[in-house]
Amino acid sequence: MFALKKNTVREGFVNICFSYLKKLYLKSNFVTVNLNYETNNEKRTNKKIYKKSKAQSLFDKGLNIHDKLILFKNLPKYKCAKYECISAKEVYKYLLDEYKKCFNYISLCDIIQSVKIFDELDKTFTDYNFYIEVKNIDKNVLNKINEIYFKNKDITFHRREILGKICNKIMSYIHEMNGNELIHFLIYFFRWNKNDKNLILFYNYYFNYVFDHMYLFNHEIYKLLFIFNKYLNNNSNIPFNKNLIQEMEFNLYYFREIKNEKNYIIKMNKKEIYKKCFAKFHENVDHIDNEKILNILRLYVDNSILDIDINNKMLCNLNNNLINENIEYISKLLNFYCTLIKKGKYDNDMTIYKLKEVIKATHHILCDKTKNLETFCSDIDYSTLLNSLNNKFILNKIIDKNFILFYECLLKILLNIKFVNFQSLCISLISLKNIYYNILRNNVYIVNNVLFNDIMKFSLYLCNIFLGKRIKTENENAVLIIHNNDQTNYSNKENIKDIIIQKRIKEYIFYKMENYKDFHFKLKDSDLLSIKLLSNTFVKINEVYNSYDFYLLFNNISCILYNFLVNRNSVKKYKDTYIYILNDLSFVYKYIKNNDRTKKKKNFFLLSSSMKELICKNILSVSNRYIKHLHEEDNFDQKDQYVCSLTFLNNLFFDKIIHFHYIYNLWCHVYKTYNYFKCNKLINEDIISLLLLTCSKFQYFIENNSNDRYCRKELIHLKYKIIDDLIKNYLNPYKSISY
Repeated sequence: MFALKKNTVREGFVNICFSYLKKLYLKSNFVTVNLNYETNNEKRTNKKIYKKSKAQSLFDKGLNIHDKLILFKNLPKYKCAKYECISAKEVYKYLLDEYKKCFNYISLCDIIQSVKIFDELDKTFTDYNFYIEVKNIDKNVLNKINEIYFKNKDITFHRREILGKICNKIMSYIHEMNGNELIHFLIYFFRWNKNDKNLILFYNYYFNYVFDHMYLFNHEIYKLLFIFNKYLNNNSNIPFNKNLIQEMEFNLYYFREIKNEKNYIIKMNKKEIYKKCFAKFHENVDHIDNEKILNILRLYVDNSILDIDINNKMLCNLNNNLINENIEYISKLLNFYCTLIKKGKYDNDMTIYKLKEVIKATHHILCDKTKNLETFCSDIDYSTLLNSLNNKFILNKIIDKNFILFYECLLKILLNIKFVNFQSLCISLISLKNIYYNILRNNVYIVNNVLFNDIMKFSLYLCNIFLGKRIKTENENAVLIIHNNDQTNYSNKENIKDIIIQKRIKEYIFYKMENYKDFHFKLKDSDLLSIKLLSNTFVKINEVYNSYDFYLLFNNISCILYNFLVNRNSVKKYKDTYIYILNDLSFVYKYIKNNDRTKKKKNFFLLSSSMKELICKNILSVSNRYIKHLHEEDNFDQKDQYVCSLTFLNNLFFDKIIHFHYIYNLWCHVYKTYNYFKCNKLINEDIISLLLLTCSKFQYFIENNSNDRYCRKELIHLKYKIIDDLIKNYLNPYKSISY
């Protein structure tokens, strides 16, 4: 050390003298020497990497495995095998094997970083069928990669072994990790294994430790809470259920660190965990930005954990400087206040006042951003704003002059929103319609009904663009094309004329569902929900009935629903929407038939007889398809569904909609509907009227469509089972019933 004080010592000399020392750090008043052998060796290795090809460095023994994995992630990819190329899949297996060999020498810090890299590699290399260059690489190394050991073991095998090693090491040394390390490890690990449901024992062990040692964390524990919430959602709250875990025990990954554990469940209950974490947030609320506070509060509200102190200070912080916030934050904030009010716990003057503040600020921002609205407000933000307000209970509390101005602003800007997501468009339209009718029922404030009708007419055009992309046919005989200039009357011409003229189509393609095999559909289950929202939006707006777009929309809907019914066994979601869509289609059918019967051509000038026939045929085809398989449908679980089913049948009883062979199943459904109303004590005057009307039409139908006397008698007997029971139990109090 004395020599160091009086002499200049070169780094090279120091490295030679002290190379046997792994790490050494010397400091005096005269000199500071950092003898970190690993770091200096790494620098020299990096210089070599610069001179070598990148692929060569993957097999360099002087380069640590962590750097090799990063290098591998960034290698150029070749889709086809070239000269001197090797499959990236084989190289990755080699690197995973190398990682296993040196695992015991890797520090906890490096393990955490390794997990992050594995996650990134999984995202980058979703498909391993590409190649990397291997010029000038030692043949012995290449031969090793191609050994039978590597050929016979796939990536999943190596990955699972590494996963086990990482989990066991983390569980062994978890008490040595600080709060930040615990947070970062879980963030990377959960991303890497988010779809693996066999890690419940590890996660439960980890979360039990974390929530028992809350003193290790500051407010950033919210990051763990979000992961914990996803973990519970992915596993349907199984982590709290001892019996379910024991049933699954043989399928779960087992770890040596928990061999003496008898109870693998999460020890603390969910509500207590959330409350403990909230105390941490509350202590540091001034150190958390508004967006994070909002996301945290939304997490609590979404989980119905409302027994927390959401004080006025928090709400004031959320509403600070709203004018300068982005629309995504504002739409989330508005949704948060609406959810708070709906839940009832915070339905007070303060929350309503804060919600009105957000509405006023949002209106101001949207008016200022009209010119660049496409980039400022996405279709998802727009639909979130509207969907949050689509609630009668909330609207009754907030409708005032400012809200009317805000609503009319939302109507106008629909023309400037670039809709990419079809579901966002459908949610926006149903919300606009429901809010409009709620304002009308309020009878205090006046809304611009001309603007509403014009926007709805234009929205029909947007919807048909989306639906048109989902149906294709190469058979020219399966379409009816109407060439026409736009005849839709837009009253509010000053605001929307220029936009409408540019976007209107000049031909309307009506599909004929005579032969299903002529068509190709590009659909997903969520489209079923979308067409339900669309049909419900437009079917009751009488002002849009004088538009080709209206009939084109419902013709497209009937074709799409037909496809879903044909493939009913493969449809997993939204099956309960069928009857709602059919009910709306039946209203369109009834409207067309009524106009034919009453000969009111002046109100129905658009449709030719061939178009009427096509639309009605399609509606009857899809209705017939549903009725034939009605006995296979699951029982409805809502009153609305049963009411819709009766209305649907009544609207279609103008014609012989099905073969008589299926009428028995149909009437059994009506009888089941009656029993549902009766058992749930839902029978009132409206329900009685609907049942009597159904019975009347049913009798007329069977008398005119059956030559089998015995069959008629049996069906009439079913009808009178309902009538007799109605008379006995419900009709006596009524002198007359209107229907």
